[in-house]
Amino acid sequence: MASTNPFDLFGLPHTFAIDEEALDKKYLDVQKKVHPDNFASASPAEKRAAEQWTTIINDSYATLKDPIKRAEALCAAEGHPVESGSSKGISEEFLMDQLYRREAIADAKGVGDTKELSGIKEAVLKESADLIKLIGKYLDEEKNPAAAAEEVRKLMFLDRQLKELE
Repeated sequence: MASTNPFDLFGLPHTFAIDEEALDKKYLDVQKKVHPDNFASASPAEKRAAEQWTTIINDSYATLKDPIKRAEALCAAEGHPVESGSSKGISEEFLMDQLYRREAIADAKGVGDTKELSGIKEAVLKESADLIKLIGKYLDEEKNPAAAAEEVRKLMFLDRQLKELE
C-alpha cells in the first residue's frame, strides 16, 4: 500500500465514473487491514502508522465518493487544477443566474416560503445532476480536464447554494 492516490489506493481506474459498490467493498477491505484496533498490542510507531493510514484511507474514500472532490483530483492529476476560489472561465450569464438565485433564496427565507425554497432546491439539484454528467463526459469520454475544471467550478457554486437551502 505505497500509493496515496485515492484511485490507486482502492485499485480503481482513474475515471470520473466509478462503481460505488466496488468502492465501498474495497474501502472496507483496505480499512480492515490497517484499522488501529488491529494494532492494539503493536509498538507506538506501528500504532501511529495505522492511524495515519486510516486517515489517508478515509480521506481518499471521501474524495472518491464526492463528485466534486473526485473531479478536482482528476483535473489536478491532468495538470488542470480547479482553482475553487476562482470564477475564471465561468460565463457571466451563469454568474448572474447564481446571483439572482441567491437573492431568491434570501427572499424566500425571509418570508418563510418553503414552497419556493423547495422549488429552488429542485432546480439546483437538476442543474447539479446535469453538470455532473457533463463533467463525466469531459473527463472520461473527451479527455478534456480543462473543460471539466470549468464545470466543476460551476458545480461548486451550486453546491454552496444547496448548503444555503438546508
